[in-house]
Amino acid sequence: MSYTHANGEVEDLEYDRIIVCTGFRFDDSIFDDSCKPNLTINNRFPSQTSSWESTNIQDLFFAGILMHMRDFKKKQSGFIHGFRYNIKALHQIFECRFHQKTWQHSSLVLNPETLTDAILSRANQSSALWQQTGFLSDVIIISEQEKQGKYFEEVPTDYLLDSELGKHSHYYTISLEFGHKYLEAFPDPFAIERVHKDDIENAEQSPSLHPIIRRYCRGKLVAEHHVIEDIASEWTEEVHVQPLLKFMTEQLAQPQSIGSRLLQAGLLTSEQLETALAEQELAVSARLEEILKNRGWVKERTIQFMLDKVINKPVDDPRYLKGYSVLGAYLVDADLVTQGQVDQALQEQKMSGQRVGEILADHGWVPQETIEYIMEYVVMPERNSKSKVAVLN
Repeated sequence: MSYTHANGEVEDLEYDRIIVCTGFRFDDSIFDDSCKPNLTINNRFPSQTSSWESTNIQDLFFAGILMHMRDFKKKQSGFIHGFRYNIKALHQIFECRFHQKTWQHSSLVLNPETLTDAILSRANQSSALWQQTGFLSDVIIISEQEKQGKYFEEVPTDYLLDSELGKHSHYYTISLEFGHKYLEAFPDPFAIERVHKDDIENAEQSPSLHPIIRRYCRGKLVAEHHVIEDIASEWTEEVHVQPLLKFMTEQLAQPQSIGSRLLQAGLLTSEQLETALAEQELAVSARLEEILKNRGWVKERTIQFMLDKVINKPVDDPRYLKGYSVLGAYLVDADLVTQGQVDQALQEQKMSGQRVGEILADHGWVPQETIEYIMEYVVMPERNSKSKVAVLN
């Protein structure tokens, strides 16, 4: 055996015995054929969902080492220092699913200073984020109406995207992760080039463990911030605090553009938005809404509706009275459905008792996420502020 960093020193190592550890296979003989779980990874693990439930047997869950199926050869779920945190998360999943409780969380005042303090406090103290790097994340869900942030700890990242938590239009994940693509660029672990500790402009190139804060909208990545690595893994200095504070300030204070609003409403894809923004950078005088319209991605009336009803102050409309579908009227205004489709949905509502939005979505006339967005950001705010709006769908 030779040593690269010992002037080529060569040593002979002698052993009495060599034990070859080749792993194990899952023994499914305890299960009857009617409830036998599907296996995966060379029959070593039961196939599991993001909540550690069997993919083919409902309500059959797995805990302990078997949880490693979800992060096989990637994270630490195959060891007690990893799966002990998974089991805590599984308990929260059970509370939500079987006992109709919400994931345990705390409420934070909605300002960048409070959120920055909470994020760095957890990054500096959480053993779960440290052990289950990138597999478990803290989550902050922003409630603009309630003027608060809801802080959820140690949520499995995959589960987040599959759960109701991941359907919110404004939330952040906080995780500790290595810069794997930079580590892979240096096969010799003793000769890794690192960014300078004050080089905050290149913090995303940190190869060692460091906090990453990502902003999402209904599961779609909107923005990302890396807190530069620290050799002692203590992110307490100004070089750690101030860039994160700036990021959170910009994210909370910046009014959402027409592009991000359309993205949230499911009327635009992230790829289309990125293309339009890139085109806007090349033509400084171009307006984003004009680019979207000219490319045929969003209708002009839809853009104007979002500008009038969501971004700018809503105006009164005599049609939005009791007995008329408020949601339907808005969707017609936005050129997302026709008046005939709304009338048909109203007729079907009399027979089925379903909500108008559900009927429109079931027919495939408008996406369900668009219905939810218009309800959350247009219909419900007006319902709360105008006494004349009595019944909404």
